[in-house]
Amino acid sequence: MNIGEPLPVIDARALVMDYLDENLKDPDSLKDFALISAVKRGALNYGAFNTGPSGRSFSNPMYCVCAKYNAKNSYGGYVGNSNYAFFISGGTVVRTIEGLRDEGFDFGSTSFDCLN
Repeated sequence: MNIGEPLPVIDARALVMDYLDENLKDPDSLKDFALISAVKRGALNYGAFNTGPSGRSFSNPMYCVCAKYNAKNSYGGYVGNSNYAFFISGGTVVRTIEGLRDEGFDFGSTSFDCLN
């Protein structure tokens, strides 16, 4: 599957901010936000019973960008800075995964590296 050229960082940042605005418990509590990687090629696992944009269940190629931020949880307290990979396909964030690397948690079907 050809996933095209990577998004410019400014566009990826806007997509991530829109995603956080729609998905955080308290979007107004967002602080210390920063992108910590360039937009990179990654792969995402959709599981045995779902398919991703490439029509495959596993190792769907797409781009990801990594960010760190702090925000309030359901109890109203800040949780501290956390790192996330934001997977982008078709001009939208389709999933986030906490962490700096995939660490092989799903046998390599999802791949990302925020450090390199």
